[in-house]
Amino acid sequence: MNISNQPSLRSPFDQLSSCETQQELYEKIFIGLEESAPGADVSVLLHDVDSENAVVALSTSNKIDVSSVIPVGRALCTNTQIVNDASRFSASSDEQEFDVQSVYPLIHRSDRIGSIVVHNTVDAVNHAVLNVLASRAGTAIYTVQLIEAYQARHAADSAKIGMISRLRAVLNELDLETVLANTMDLGLHTIDGEVGCVVLGNAESDNFSVKTELGMSQEIVEQLQNAEGKALVLDAMAAAKPIIFRQASDLQDLAKTDILSAVTNLFLVPLNTRQSQKGCFVIANSSHTRDTDLELLYLVAEISSTAVDNALLHKHALEREALKHELSIAGQIQSNLLPSCAPSCAGIEISGLNNQCDESGGDFYDFYELENDCIAFVLGDATGHGIGAALIATTVRAYLRALFAVDSSADLDLPALLSRVNNLTCEDISDDKFMTFFIGVYNPLENTLRYSSAGHDPPLLMYHPERDLSSIKFRKGFL
Repeated sequence: MNISNQPSLRSPFDQLSSCETQQELYEKIFIGLEESAPGADVSVLLHDVDSENAVVALSTSNKIDVSSVIPVGRALCTNTQIVNDASRFSASSDEQEFDVQSVYPLIHRSDRIGSIVVHNTVDAVNHAVLNVLASRAGTAIYTVQLIEAYQARHAADSAKIGMISRLRAVLNELDLETVLANTMDLGLHTIDGEVGCVVLGNAESDNFSVKTELGMSQEIVEQLQNAEGKALVLDAMAAAKPIIFRQASDLQDLAKTDILSAVTNLFLVPLNTRQSQKGCFVIANSSHTRDTDLELLYLVAEISSTAVDNALLHKHALEREALKHELSIAGQIQSNLLPSCAPSCAGIEISGLNNQCDESGGDFYDFYELENDCIAFVLGDATGHGIGAALIATTVRAYLRALFAVDSSADLDLPALLSRVNNLTCEDISDDKFMTFFIGVYNPLENTLRYSSAGHDPPLLMYHPERDLSSIKFRKGFL
């Protein structure tokens, strides 16, 4: 299934990261609240955990002034979401009341940078909107603050300021391959590196892979090792801080590998979030190694790690949507496998039920009318779930119907029939797939049941309505 063709999962607040100033960001949040959560009386606070004070960044309420400082108390300084519980809060100042009914933490990675507080009761619709806003706004606020601080320090350097605009574009992209390509290009241009790559991996598992390379392959990265022979990218990710070799003489303590002679300097900057390790920039042979150049590289890595994290989450969300869609299709296939009604047979009542534990699987049953009023019934269970299992069941059912169309005699050789179906099915499925199967033929004239099984669970027989179900005692050789 082509995941790229699935519906977009973007929300109205995803574009917050494109804002260039805090003022623009808060205006977008305000407009979004007015459109998506009408009636919600909301303020956005940026607060200091140590002082327990907060600055009001914006408010849709007429009860509180923007830019005022509020003593919020520790209830607003935790990472816990609280909804419609005014008893948890007590905050006021000499100038104004500050009633709070609910709080939604604004978090970047694991750091609390502020809160969305609601002054009136939150209904279900507004709760959903505020949840989305809280998940987007924390990182957006942190990023724009970080960029504004960098711009203030380097206002005279137009080249570096121009790089910031490109960096914002990375945050707005959700396709993982595009994010990796753009971040690699930014990293190289930041310090004018000759070669480089973006590595994704985890130091805890000693596992990494080069995803985007510009002259630096997986084999080359594996040869960049410390004196103990461990890959340097794993050291950088584990330490969660850059490993820098500004000149060739700094590389003397590294393991002597074939590639090292071609390296004049080396920069490994981790792409880590507080919750997890995402990967690493690896850039070699740079001509810009001033502290201001490296500061910009660290900023690129900081924001790129968030972009990579967002892209991975988006990729996983699309995969979940694709799997959900696949299971829905498989469920429809499975439903079509089941007979619409059971056949009638003199002296007995026949019924069937398939109660699925999830969206789909390879379970099916069917009935076939044979000569002399005999009834054949089958039960099958293909391994696995999803479209694959459903298609195996469809294939077996098609073979059965074709074979019964050729031979519907009452004394049909059941083991031979199973063997024929097995041989046909083996030609169509891989060795790691299989189906358990049971077939029985009931003869109403003789009141007998003949059966054959291929690894299926034993059926149950109810001898009398007042007795418990118990397993049928089949003859020796029954699987």
